[in-house]
Amino acid sequence: MTAKSVTGFHTRWKALSGNTRGAIWMMASTVVFISMQVIGKSLGDEIHAVELTFFRSLFGTLTVLPFALRLGLKGFKSKLPGLHLLRGILGATASFCVFYAVTHISLADATALSFTRPLFMIIVAMFLLGEGLKPRRSIATVVGFLGILVMVRPGFGGVFDLGAAAAVGSALFFCLSHVCIKKLSVTENSSTILIYYSVVSTVVLFVPALFFWVTPSLEQLGWLALMGALGAAAQTCIVYSLRAGEATVVEPFEYVRLIFAVAWGILLFNEFPSYWTFLGAGVIIVSNLYIGHRASRAAKTDAAEMENTSKK
Repeated sequence: MTAKSVTGFHTRWKALSGNTRGAIWMMASTVVFISMQVIGKSLGDEIHAVELTFFRSLFGTLTVLPFALRLGLKGFKSKLPGLHLLRGILGATASFCVFYAVTHISLADATALSFTRPLFMIIVAMFLLGEGLKPRRSIATVVGFLGILVMVRPGFGGVFDLGAAAAVGSALFFCLSHVCIKKLSVTENSSTILIYYSVVSTVVLFVPALFFWVTPSLEQLGWLALMGALGAAAQTCIVYSLRAGEATVVEPFEYVRLIFAVAWGILLFNEFPSYWTFLGAGVIIVSNLYIGHRASRAAKTDAAEMENTSKK
């Protein structure tokens, strides 16, 4: 590729609207994230989920290490080391739940159940951040959780087991982790937050991993390294997505991940989702989209009211 063609591509890319670029980055993150899960699921028969999560954190740390070295000691200076520790523990737990889920249930089921994260965020924000819960949003949240029951159908031959519980648990722990990030971002820069998370999660996971340790072969080690790099790449794509476009516009494109999960599940693992999976996932996704729509309208109304007040 010549320098001229690179410049032309960059020009055309910048000509796209921010929301279009954000949507592309978000869809790219779904491809990368599912690829990471496929590797974890493929290795899951021989390597326990705890060890998979440890190596994902270890190689993720090695990926961000060059940025840490460039920042020097300044990158580790923090006013809230305890909150960094908590965020690392919560993030490590969430990542473990992801790998446990994909190694015990189908990719499609694990992915669909993970979409409950926005529903948990509303509940977490109410109890921990003091945000109010409006009636319509409350109803949409309840409907979203009913989607979980549609999928797992406890007592009716559904997929309810530890794998399904782990998938839902990953959504909850990711929410709690995001609350920590929200509080940390007030005083900490993004590089410091990323560095602390990578280091803390690796250290926290090391001892549990020893109880299930299986020394990986060179081939497995290569796949584990790729898995860690893909995890870091997926996070980077999400950051670029949210920087380029509006969250309420670009975040729904994350649901493209279910398409890739179904496709890879069928092609690689002979996993054919039931119609209950699609029905439950549909209920969860529609409730999330409605909640996002209401939040967007509320934000625009608040902005208009502030503008009117300032004019007066």
